[in-house]
Amino acid sequence: MLTVIAIVGAIILMVATIKYPAISLVFLLTAGTLKGLLITGGYRFAGFLDPVVLGGVWVALAMMYNYMRTGGRLKDILSIPVFLYLLLAAFLLFGLMYTSAPNYGFQKSLRFATIVLVMFLGPIVLAPSLKDLRLIIWILFVMGIIYAIFTIIAPNVAGFSVAELGRGRFLRVGPLGTAAMMAMGAIIAFCFAIAPHTPRTLKTVSVVLMPLMLIGIILTGSRGPFFGLWLCVLIALIVYRKHVPKVWSVVIVTATIVATFLIFVKLPYEKTVRIGGVVKDKYEIEKVASVRTEMFSWVWKNAGSRPILGHGTGAYAVDRNGVDIGDWPHNIILELLYEQGLVGVLLISLFLLVIFRRWRQASKLTYLCEPHMHMEASQIVHIAGLLFLFNLLQAMKSFDIAGNRLTFFSAGLVLAVFNCIRHATEEVYVEGDLITNGWQQSEGGGFQDAEVLY
Repeated sequence: MLTVIAIVGAIILMVATIKYPAISLVFLLTAGTLKGLLITGGYRFAGFLDPVVLGGVWVALAMMYNYMRTGGRLKDILSIPVFLYLLLAAFLLFGLMYTSAPNYGFQKSLRFATIVLVMFLGPIVLAPSLKDLRLIIWILFVMGIIYAIFTIIAPNVAGFSVAELGRGRFLRVGPLGTAAMMAMGAIIAFCFAIAPHTPRTLKTVSVVLMPLMLIGIILTGSRGPFFGLWLCVLIALIVYRKHVPKVWSVVIVTATIVATFLIFVKLPYEKTVRIGGVVKDKYEIEKVASVRTEMFSWVWKNAGSRPILGHGTGAYAVDRNGVDIGDWPHNIILELLYEQGLVGVLLISLFLLVIFRRWRQASKLTYLCEPHMHMEASQIVHIAGLLFLFNLLQAMKSFDIAGNRLTFFSAGLVLAVFNCIRHATEEVYVEGDLITNGWQQSEGGGFQDAEVLY
């Protein structure tokens, strides 16, 4: 029954994509979900499908359709971050010429140059307005809720156990992917709860739903998303400090801490030990740290033999383990340091710095035009930035550069927000509704060139 509902829902979403192309992102964000439902329902042919590729193709088609429909401007797509991404993708493909892992290296570089590229450009092309950005954020919010509900109350349908570990997950997404989606939903819920312009009903719903997603994250036993969520919550309080009454901030933080404490107390110990053990058990902390530090130390010691261009795309897998299958040092910077050398590290560092700068610039522009800007603009800016920060934190300890496609998706979301805010700011200036020092009136009554504020 659930499989039939999912198929009907997928068809409805495909039809809705014609009017709202941003909905196509659902198929790429939930890659594996429909496949899992089909397999659970007994449709064996689904085992031959690659949901990531299918989702990427659908989003690419939606991007082309939306670009032609809206008469998009090429300058809104081609920017410094996009150029840096394309340069990095080309460098990963170039790394195949001297890698010791031709199979894994080819798969990784090809995915980064296609699927992850679509994930990165998707928000930029599909969200030319704040209305479209709001839709994407609501998609992520609803997905976080759905993942949490099925992880908690439908363990058999959602494939609750993973081998003998008993870790929660949503269908074939995996514990880390499930937890990441719920954590993004929780970040959005927290921003809804503390943002000044959120309707009261939505504030209340968000406060109620946050514990639900926290329970789901804890059941997956995913430490990175759990602690990454808390760090983003703290940063959200700093970001919104000028807009949120101190009393309300204290109430929200206290309620969140109490709810988290009660969750750990009420849930069975075996469900919370992976996360709770890191806090309580010194031996557990050392064990978790040693797993990562061993990889990090190996990369640091061996990267120096080819410091400029690195050892080639995917070479870490063969050079450390002797097998040409997926393996990585669980840190996107160290991964590029070993495989693409200092050139790769420089490219990814510049890319990340520009994304953070775009977040800051969008925030400043929103504040500058606050009386004239849509009241949700500031909220959308900071939600996009916090989602990027959260996924970047995950890229520092999980998956390879192609597997961290959510990091590049949220980077594209930040760029889409920046483009929207920049266009809105330009319109405000052109209409003459806002006069600042950036526009100096000339003696003849006209205007001199405006100072570029973005």
